[in-house]
Amino acid sequence: MRTSLYEKGGGRMTGFFLANIILLLSTGFMIVAAQEALTVAAGGDKASIPEQAWSFLQTGKLSASARYRFELYERKQAAFPHTAEASTLRLALGYETPTVYGFSAFAEYEGVFVLGLDNYDVAGVPGQTKPGYPSILDPRANELNQGWVRWKWGEANFQATLTAGRQEIMLNDNWGIRYTGEVANQQDFARNPNQVNANYWLGELGAVYQSHTLKAGLAWLGGRSATDKLSTPLAHPFNGWTELFASNPSQGTSHGLEAIYLGLGGPVSQQVGLTYTVTLYDYYAANDGAHYGRELDFGLAWKVKPVWDKWEIGTRFAYYWADTLFGNALRTSIYTSISF
Repeated sequence: MRTSLYEKGGGRMTGFFLANIILLLSTGFMIVAAQEALTVAAGGDKASIPEQAWSFLQTGKLSASARYRFELYERKQAAFPHTAEASTLRLALGYETPTVYGFSAFAEYEGVFVLGLDNYDVAGVPGQTKPGYPSILDPRANELNQGWVRWKWGEANFQATLTAGRQEIMLNDNWGIRYTGEVANQQDFARNPNQVNANYWLGELGAVYQSHTLKAGLAWLGGRSATDKLSTPLAHPFNGWTELFASNPSQGTSHGLEAIYLGLGGPVSQQVGLTYTVTLYDYYAANDGAHYGRELDFGLAWKVKPVWDKWEIGTRFAYYWADTLFGNALRTSIYTSISF
């Protein structure tokens, strides 16, 4: 899921510059705040401002990744007579400043490029739509993927974190318990002609044993009508690898989404670096309980530790059984990535 300070269209560039201004100002503030601690070792004299800035930035964290992925996506509906094929390369480069007085900042560039086959639709993205092909949400892009300022405060028994900006959130050998809870409410604002009052909540409970995790959860995206429902145009919630529920659905008198899921994941015995994930979803309408369908996701990922522990190879399989919404769908992919 991605959250952002800016909206689509013209506001996109405003948000880009705003995120950079925030990043530069916060970095400048932290450099000034750190000046007292940065001195030249010889003679104890203070370093010049450029020397202080360089010494400060060197203690930050640089990150980079590259991922190649090939996907096939087939939907059994008259509107999608073709099988989607996507061959894409994603490059990312990021930098996080050191933490000073609890403050830090981060920016990340992302580029997505098509290598070869591009027979797929990216719904809502001008110039990247292909009617008749299933949608794969991997648009060509050159953008600021993340840009945020974060403040952390706390002690051993209590910690708080506040993050402002554009960020990417991935929704998630002894016995252990894990739990997750999220709650939000969305209402109409400013010039929105539609009356909106929709709730979102997520509850998840899991158990961990010898690195294997079993979890069960329920995600609720409220909806009373086609216009009065939760909407996340810049950050679609994750509810399955087919991404059929990337937007909150409506079908006749049924609106919103209740997603119940059960997942299992962990290492594959005797295979160093190989892990598996299996998740089963059951989808219902939020307002009247109509059954949309079910989905099974299965994935394998191998950290190629004998060669390089930063190299990963993986595959994903997802199948959706339709009931009252969409048609049956099959999506498969293989990928390789390097992250450091």
